[in-house]
Amino acid sequence: MRAVEHTVRLAGQPFGLRCTCAEFEDEFRRILKPFPIRKGAAPGYQHYEVERDKGFVVRKGRGRLFRCRDLDDALEYLEANIYGQLVRLLDGPALFHAAAAVVSDTLILLPAPPRSGKTTLVAGLIKRGALYVTDEMLIVSPDSLQVQEFPKPLNLKFGSIPFFPEPGPELEPARPGPLTSPQRRIHHMIVQPAFCHSGPVGPCRTALLFPTYREGAKPRLQSLERVEAVRRLAGASYNHYRFDPANFLSMAERLTRGALCAELEYGSLEDALQLIDQNVVKLRPLPVCIPA
Repeated sequence: MRAVEHTVRLAGQPFGLRCTCAEFEDEFRRILKPFPIRKGAAPGYQHYEVERDKGFVVRKGRGRLFRCRDLDDALEYLEANIYGQLVRLLDGPALFHAAAAVVSDTLILLPAPPRSGKTTLVAGLIKRGALYVTDEMLIVSPDSLQVQEFPKPLNLKFGSIPFFPEPGPELEPARPGPLTSPQRRIHHMIVQPAFCHSGPVGPCRTALLFPTYREGAKPRLQSLERVEAVRRLAGASYNHYRFDPANFLSMAERLTRGALCAELEYGSLEDALQLIDQNVVKLRPLPVCIPA
């Protein structure tokens, strides 16, 4: 059976992936497209397979990971498992569940739980002139506090698509078909290389914004005490258990030192971007469309 193989390097660690399902070949290429491909075998080599069996079955090696009826469910679980493997393989940096983008000389960090709107928010920042760093995994060096890019495709839920009726030059749909199709709950958007930050970020001016989306909520940017910001940042960690508690809290404290720390509550993307434009860093205006 023909196999698709990738070896990538992320934060200095090699990672291998092998897919033996031709139907999902394009999907595997999409998942790892942003990461540089290397030649040769890699330690920690992972073998994934997707098969049809009254829906879709995701396997890793000989073990069954997940069974579902929906293609998007299978892809979402597959991505989560692959990125989970990366978390376990990356021994050294601190990892946080957060989005990030760079605007001028300001690094905007958006630590947040799932369904907080952070992916939609970082996509809006990209459309307003920011350079993409990540929307899933914030990789921080404990010593230098430099942030490593993790430019995975954006997974925009169907409800977020109306904010981006035209992807523009920044975003490219990973799969063909109309963005308005209700049959797709998730739309995978690849951020074009020209709009991604290349190389480590920092140290630089930092804004730590903890976003919360509430439908119909009035926009609010509320300053946080550093102690509370450190507590929330620690709560967003993927791998705090790998560090001595005192050293981990010291790193989180240094990351918040001198940073703008605030809670961002919003009910629309436009409101959130306006608050960031007025209080954090100046964003590029959206181009004005002139009718032909």
